[in-house]
Amino acid sequence: MKYFEYGRENPELMVMLPGGGVCYRGAEPAARAMARKYPVILVAYDGFNPDEPETEFKSVPDEARRLGDKVFPNLGHGTLAGERPEQFLQEVQAAHQNTLENTR
Repeated sequence: MKYFEYGRENPELMVMLPGGGVCYRGAEPAARAMARKYPVILVAYDGFNPDEPETEFKSVPDEARRLGDKVFPNLGHGTLAGERPEQFLQEVQAAHQNTLENTR
C-alpha cells in the first residue's frame, strides 16, 4: 500500500479511499482540490497501483487493517482507525461494498 499526502499545513484530515478496483490516479484531481482546505491522504491499494506492479490485492479487511495500523499512527492523527479499529474496518468494508453496488 502506498499513500500520497496533499495539504499537510491544515489541521483536519481527509482520507480518500478509491472505490473498489480502481487506480488512485482518477482521484488525484479531487485530492488536490480538497487539499486547499484539508490535509488529504490518497490511498493506492496494493494490486491497483501501476507504480507498484509487484503488489497484489488480498482483501478489503487486509487493506483496512494495514491503513489503520501503519498509516495513521505514523501521521500522528487521532483517528477512528487508531481508537476503534474494528469500527474503522467495518466502515471501510461498507464503503467498498457501496462502491461495488453503485458501479454495477
